[in-house]
Amino acid sequence: MSRIRDHYGLQAEPFAPDPDPRYLVATRPIRAALSALRQRVEDNSRLIVVTGERGVGKSTLGNAFHRAIGGGSRVAKVVYPSGRWAELRDEIDDQLRLDSGPFSKEALQQESQAGRRVLVIFDQADRITEDTLSELEPYLALQSPDGSPIQFQLVLIVGPPSQAPLYSWLETRSPATIELEPLGEEETVRYIQRRLRMAAGDEREIMTEEAAAEVHTRSGGIPAAINELCTAALELGAERGSSFVAVGLVREADGERSGKRKVLSKDAQRQIEVWKQQVGLYKNTPAETTDNEIEDGNLDQTVERAFAPFVEQQSRS
Repeated sequence: MSRIRDHYGLQAEPFAPDPDPRYLVATRPIRAALSALRQRVEDNSRLIVVTGERGVGKSTLGNAFHRAIGGGSRVAKVVYPSGRWAELRDEIDDQLRLDSGPFSKEALQQESQAGRRVLVIFDQADRITEDTLSELEPYLALQSPDGSPIQFQLVLIVGPPSQAPLYSWLETRSPATIELEPLGEEETVRYIQRRLRMAAGDEREIMTEEAAAEVHTRSGGIPAAINELCTAALELGAERGSSFVAVGLVREADGERSGKRKVLSKDAQRQIEVWKQQVGLYKNTPAETTDNEIEDGNLDQTVERAFAPFVEQQSRS
């Protein structure tokens, strides 16, 4: 993807799948979910579930929370917890390094008595096996010697419901649930513009506001989809030698990216015939357009190509 950096004069890839942490944007949904997550922790909710659509930024939220929790808390974060419980327990123990000894029920009780909170975060928690869920049960039910709840909390970051054992397991419990929402249109535009400014190191308009709004419409405000479409549009703009990305490039990039094709309506076909006739009125002006079946989102590009000779002729007259 160095073509994007070279063409637009950027210091980094603004929408890379695994971006530099400096380019992460604390969007409104991330901030709201992070605030809710902190509140659930302060309320000592034993089981917390973070959910949302795929690509909405749940792992980003988990990383931000992991960095921010600090204080007197001990935190372990395990990604893809699909292994055996003994392996997961060892990984948790390596991260926590509890003063009371290896990760165990007794150590958690002692940590709680000392006023130290312990959190375990499982990212991609839908990969947890039934055996691991069974092993977690005693930890969630654990109490102090005086019968009060201990300060141990389990945070599960999950995707949409599936047939994984975790979801039927959750149905028998009452977790504190936090849903991470997609970005709104204004938030999407700010997200795109901020990442481009950070990557460029200046205030150049590399993507118009209208193009960024079109990205929102086509991505549904899902950050992963936003990143993918913005990258595709920037690459297409670089290929075309464009100094910035406008709406037409976003639409064309989305059509090429998705590989979808559609047949134009009769009204659209008639309109193209009108354009052909209008362009054909001018001497030595080709009246070329695409066939009735074109890539989704390319109609604006078709019009632009059809009228380009006419616009050029008019500018000379």
